[in-house]
Amino acid sequence: MAGGNFEIPPTRTDGHDRSTRTLPSNFAGYLQFHQGSLIVFGVMLSYWIDLGFSFLEPSTISWRFPIAFQIVLALIILVFIPGLPESPRWLILKGRDNDALQVLCALSDLPPEDKKIQSEFQAVKDTVFEMSKGGFRDCFKMNRNRNFHRTALAYVNQMFQQVGDQFFKPGRTN
Repeated sequence: MAGGNFEIPPTRTDGHDRSTRTLPSNFAGYLQFHQGSLIVFGVMLSYWIDLGFSFLEPSTISWRFPIAFQIVLALIILVFIPGLPESPRWLILKGRDNDALQVLCALSDLPPEDKKIQSEFQAVKDTVFEMSKGGFRDCFKMNRNRNFHRTALAYVNQMFQQVGDQFFKPGRTN
């Protein structure tokens, strides 16, 4: 096809992305639904652009425009990223506990002395310190949690998703 492999990068929609960690549980599902809808819309848009440019005479615009279009969308996102707060988990990991507490307060619109904020802060802090004990190598250890088994399953799942994407694209003729 003229546009090549014009796709949207993979996004986690399993409930563990940053957007759901900072939302009340009754609202997280609603936003996850819309995130999935936007992903499907992006894929649809990419396929329509790919189809439209496949009818052009062979030229550089047939592959340059789809790439430039993705870059423009990425630049729009990059403009808005500096306005987002840092993750409380990252701030705690870097020893910036006061900043993490301020982010949690801003997300809940509560003062730092509130019991809910204090318990959430302590839970995040405990989780961060527990998670910081592990490392990348732990993904490949066969322990009681079966980390290697989980890593292999995730790898194979992603591999088959990518292989399936290559062989079963709409409009593919060979």
